[in-house]
Amino acid sequence: MPNSLNDLATRVSMMLQDEDHRAWQVSEVIRELDNALMHLARSHLFAEFVWINSVQHQSLYPLNEQAIFLLAGLDNGGGTDNLTTLNDSTANFTATVIIGDRVKNLTDGSSGIITTVNATSLVCLAGFTGGQENAVDTGDRYVVERPLVTLRIVSVDGCLYDGVELPYATEDRLDRLTPGWELRRTGPKYWSVDSTETPSVLRVHPPPLVTGSSVPVFPMDPLPQRWQENFIVVLSDHPQQTIDAAEEIHLLQAYEDAVVWDAVSRMSSWEGEFQNPSLSTVAGALAQLVRQRLNIS
Repeated sequence: MPNSLNDLATRVSMMLQDEDHRAWQVSEVIRELDNALMHLARSHLFAEFVWINSVQHQSLYPLNEQAIFLLAGLDNGGGTDNLTTLNDSTANFTATVIIGDRVKNLTDGSSGIITTVNATSLVCLAGFTGGQENAVDTGDRYVVERPLVTLRIVSVDGCLYDGVELPYATEDRLDRLTPGWELRRTGPKYWSVDSTETPSVLRVHPPPLVTGSSVPVFPMDPLPQRWQENFIVVLSDHPQQTIDAAEEIHLLQAYEDAVVWDAVSRMSSWEGEFQNPSLSTVAGALAQLVRQRLNIS
């Protein structure tokens, strides 16, 4: 018989030994179950990963100043001082690049907004700016990226700092669970966003104690880069349907178990009076074990 989020929330509260909801409200349990379901869904990924350079004592990080890596290569057009066009006979730009994407000349340091996309060439009609020569020469290394300001970010699904996934927490939740959190100087422990519907700014609590490694120049893919003391943000630009708490969820029992254990692990890891690191570790391990048995990550 299918269960609902309310049914799963009851199981989570029992495992947390909080059947009377003194520590966690039902709405908070359901929110973490929803996050756990999204974590499960990301096993069949449609989300984007963005690498963000952390800055000492900085809490706010505008997401629309970041960019998603599309491709990289070398100009082989056979010319010098090309003021508007990049050429790469090995590329197939029309399969990936769109007007409005940005080409960055890593050798020269300049960049330009793409106005015309051809199979083996990209045209920036307004030219290149911010570099030494503001031109493209044969042999120059380049990357093409898509500024997130061109995307409609509908969900920030997770945030890692220093290789560890941070739990989501609003200021109201921190005020209730961790009094005096504003004064902590321990490095990032939680994350939130300025809007749950159209997020544009990531906020971390507390801010980093040190500045992370510099923004990579080649390639711009976030995953192989140095993650030490930096952020990797998981976000979506595809609308996701919100599940009603009373709506039946058609999942196999094993999947439900993974979601419940995942939610228990997340909630018992929150700092505060009801934090239970031992339960969080065991529940997280059980969730991972179930996922492994189901051949998902």
